Amino acid sequence: MCRKEVSYAGEYAIVTDFSLKSDWFPTMAAQDPLSQEYAKLKSQSLDVALKNKYRRDIAFSPDIPEVSQLIATFHPIATQIEVKAVTGGGALTPEAAMEESRKEWKRLGGDNVEKLAQEWYEKNKEFLK
Repeated sequence: MCRKEVSYAGEYAIVTDFSLKSDWFPTMAAQDPLSQEYAKLKSQSLDVALKNKYRRDIAFSPDIPEVSQLIATFHPIATQIEVKAVTGGGALTPEAAMEESRKEWKRLGGDNVEKLAQEWYEKNKEFLK
């Protein structure tokens, strides 16, 4: 019940002024070497993610059935690939996991969905400002 009531709130991240800092992770982590190494990797991940400017000109996802269908189909596959990369003991490198994710995205019609979403954006961008 609660999940349904707040499922619309995903867009709220767009309007928050909270800013996570990468140097917080080592401070918040336990002081053992493994926890500190993991915190360092999380810091590096955040630094990489923050290098890309977040597009704030699209406040919501386009209401295109193909987008919803692709996301619903792709999400469990992407989660499975992520789990395999994280828990596979090196059997799947991060690079190989990304490549496998990209192949699945394309196999499921991701290129077409990206095209449809871009067309939607081009038609609606004047209303999104």
